[in-house]
Amino acid sequence: MNQITDTASSALLAGEAAFDPIEERLRANVRATIEAVFEEELDSFLGRLRYSRGDGAAKGYRHGHRERQLTGTFGTETVRVPRARIEDDAGKVTEWRSKALPRYQRLTKKADMAFEVMSALRNVLGLRIPEDVSLIGFDDVPMAGMPEFALTTIRQPLSQMAANTTRMMVEAIRDHDAEAENIAFAPKLVTRATVRRRPE
Repeated sequence: MNQITDTASSALLAGEAAFDPIEERLRANVRATIEAVFEEELDSFLGRLRYSRGDGAAKGYRHGHRERQLTGTFGTETVRVPRARIEDDAGKVTEWRSKALPRYQRLTKKADMAFEVMSALRNVLGLRIPEDVSLIGFDDVPMAGMPEFALTTIRQPLSQMAANTTRMMVEAIRDHDAEAENIAFAPKLVTRATVRRRPE
């Protein structure tokens, strides 16, 4: 099943400075999802230790959480990452490290790339934006709208994407034979001050 969506009806998130309950709900869902991934990763790791065979098998146990800041589409979010200690057969104790966390951090570094390019163009190469070069970012992170950046960017309809993802997950849980959907979402170009306009 293919579906094309339009962003015209998603005006609630479009440039409003006031509190947006939809965005806040999405932020909460994003935090909960990321934290659930870390919890499941640790559960799986400790389970493998528990059922590993041999006298010299390592042991592991939880010991609380730590807070980490991750930068994503909605800006910087604070998430709780579980902690665990692993003890080998010699009694040496090491700290468990999530493999999912650095992967997510590498992914979210892309959000800062446009701002690093902007800084390099201006301060290293001495170029003017947009007079000498135009620059377009992606995902319309909160920093893009700040006056010091005013970055032209592509905004994705995140509320629609999250709602459809949730709906499809629920349908897949209820019906394992549910037909897969391929949904194309229409992005929106948010024009600010980093792209030179064509002369009329």
